[in-house]
Amino acid sequence: MPANEEGLPGTATNPYQTPSASLIPPPLSADRERQGPYGPFINTAGLSRVVVGLVLICAILEVIIAIVSGFELSLLKSGGADAYLEGETHSWLLLAIGGSAILWLILYLVTVVAFSKWIIRSSKNAWLFAHQSGQRTMTITPGWAVGYFFIPIINLWKPYTAMREIRDATDASLLRSILPFWWTAWILSSVIGQISFRLGNKADTVESYITSSVFDLATLPVSIVLTVLAIQLVRDMTRGQLERAGIETEKSTDRLRSH
Repeated sequence: MPANEEGLPGTATNPYQTPSASLIPPPLSADRERQGPYGPFINTAGLSRVVVGLVLICAILEVIIAIVSGFELSLLKSGGADAYLEGETHSWLLLAIGGSAILWLILYLVTVVAFSKWIIRSSKNAWLFAHQSGQRTMTITPGWAVGYFFIPIINLWKPYTAMREIRDATDASLLRSILPFWWTAWILSSVIGQISFRLGNKADTVESYITSSVFDLATLPVSIVLTVLAIQLVRDMTRGQLERAGIETEKSTDRLRSH
């Protein structure tokens, strides 16, 4: 059986590779340095704060885009729609829409990278917890916990299954109600976003631009709900893993003081 860099036999180093079933799990321990199938415990507190910050910034930009889209919608419904679409009037509005959309796209891509790293690290920790407790509940590797998001059709349920396995291995009881709502909001946001994107690309008349703007505005309520749930998901999952690993958090400290 090959050894990894730490000299531990059979430890998986590839996040897409399922650990060997021949591993005998040790008893549950609060020792954070104990090796799991994908290495030792990883403190994701710092990364979770980065993810939350990026999600908030993206949400603020979406609100700004919605406000600008509202101005555009009112203009399109007025008599000067043709002149606006030709760029003869309100050129600042076109620049504002284009600039904010480009900025949001850049921040969104950065957020995707940060959120993906957080999922991978959280999954590695979940494999460690399951390994220590002798459970065989983890079936999706850290790499595929993110990879499934990018595979059509499968991305409708597999990422949720991966997050549910991480939640169960972490024993994050607070997420039992949040996780299904987060996934539902994620699906709705993705569907509405795709429709809005396709309508915007095909728009060539005043009526089609109006329809596209309406869908842009329709994404805002779903995005706000998704933002709130995503932040709660990241915070609760991170807190649950820190507490499971024996790392004191502000919430657990406050709870002890109250007693």
